[in-house]
Amino acid sequence: MPPASAAAGVGEHFPELALRDQSGAAVRLGAGDRPLLLVWFRGAWCPYCRRQLVELSAALERVGGAGVRTLAVAPDPPEPLRALKDELKIPFPLISDPERRLVNRCELAHCVAIVDAAGVIRWGVVSGNWERDLPARALIQAAYRLR
Repeated sequence: MPPASAAAGVGEHFPELALRDQSGAAVRLGAGDRPLLLVWFRGAWCPYCRRQLVELSAALERVGGAGVRTLAVAPDPPEPLRALKDELKIPFPLISDPERRLVNRCELAHCVAIVDAAGVIRWGVVSGNWERDLPARALIQAAYRLR
C-alpha cells in the first residue's frame, strides 16, 4: 500500500453521517461493528470507476467479504446508482451524495479510505488519476487487518 495522503484525515474520526443508498434507504456512516472500506467514485458514467467497482466486487467475492463493510459513494442520485448496481451486480451498497456532504472530503471525488470499527480513519488516498487504481485485494486485506 502506498503512504496515506495528507488530505485523507488519518487519525481523525470519520463523520457520523446518514446518506441514502441506491434504493433510497438511509445508511449510517462512521463507527460500526467492523472495519469500513470506503471508495469514492466520480459517477455511474465513469468507465474507470466502473472497472474499479467490478474489480472490488470480484475480490470481495473471492474472500467472502472478509468481514469488511464496503461502501462506494458518488455524487449521483440513487436512480443511476441502482441501475449501475444491477448492471454490474455489485454486492455492496452504492451511496448517493448529491449534496456532496461526504464527496467533498475528497478533493477530486475519487479516493479510498479505511476506517476502523471505532470510526477512526486509519488509511486513505486522495487521487486524481482515474486510470490508476489500487489493487482491490490489497485494500480488502488492509481493512481486514483492522478487525
